[in-house]
Amino acid sequence: MVVLCEVANDGEREKVGRKLYLALGLFILAGVFRQMERAAGTLWSAGWFLLTNLTYIGLGMAWGFSIARRILHRGERRWLLFGCGMTVVWLFLRAVKYRFFVDDDVTRYLWYLYYVPQVLTPLFSLYAALQIGRREDEPFLRRWYWLFVPAALLIGGILTNDWH
Repeated sequence: MVVLCEVANDGEREKVGRKLYLALGLFILAGVFRQMERAAGTLWSAGWFLLTNLTYIGLGMAWGFSIARRILHRGERRWLLFGCGMTVVWLFLRAVKYRFFVDDDVTRYLWYLYYVPQVLTPLFSLYAALQIGRREDEPFLRRWYWLFVPAALLIGGILTNDWH
């Protein structure tokens, strides 16, 4: 039986605890930056906005580096990294939409693009879950790839929302 949260010794447990506190502290710091952005003037607001989004994107990328380093099973690692990448893409789209564009058409399409990572992330998470307990040389069943069809239909329907 594998216990996912089990740590080898007290030194490792302390190291993991420090990383969790660091991540929690960075999330709280990003929230502080967000509040500072709301309260600041125009020039300072841009700086706080940048710090907020860089913190969130940096945390997402750190999670991806952690996955790449710790997950040994190639198939599981690949799907988890795809999901992590979708999270970073979503955070980037969010940052760009709210700060850099004022044109209604551009912001609407950026809003539609939000749904691409929101549709694909659960699919990639399912694929990662299906890899658990499988041997690395065992092929991934091709029938599971058919789940890309409803995902593609959903994404296509969202991106063509203005046409229907």
